[in-house]
Amino acid sequence: MKKGEITMDKLAKTREDLWLSISGLTNEQANEVIEEGTWSIAQVIEHLHLMESNVVRGITDALLSDEKLKAEQKSLEFVKDRTHKVKAPDNLVPSNDFKVLDRLKEELTNTRKA
Repeated sequence: MKKGEITMDKLAKTREDLWLSISGLTNEQANEVIEEGTWSIAQVIEHLHLMESNVVRGITDALLSDEKLKAEQKSLEFVKDRTHKVKAPDNLVPSNDFKVLDRLKEELTNTRKA
């Protein structure tokens, strides 16, 4: 198995784990903000959708571009450290609107079909 295949398998497993972890929640529970300054579960899922959409758009644009740039290697270790919060860029911040879990699941699933 190639390195990229392992990564895609991990992503698929993580997504499956996400759906399992929220399977018993109501829309109201998913939209509840537990602590001021934090996001609800629904907002986190919307953020994942916005992030993945942004990544897919960037990859698509790069593949369609005639300009070939060498990507700079960056460590993503900070992503695993949940004790250090990083402010999301404005275009990746979820809305405060009430969200329906089935719709969020559909939107997030569709980002990987692009």
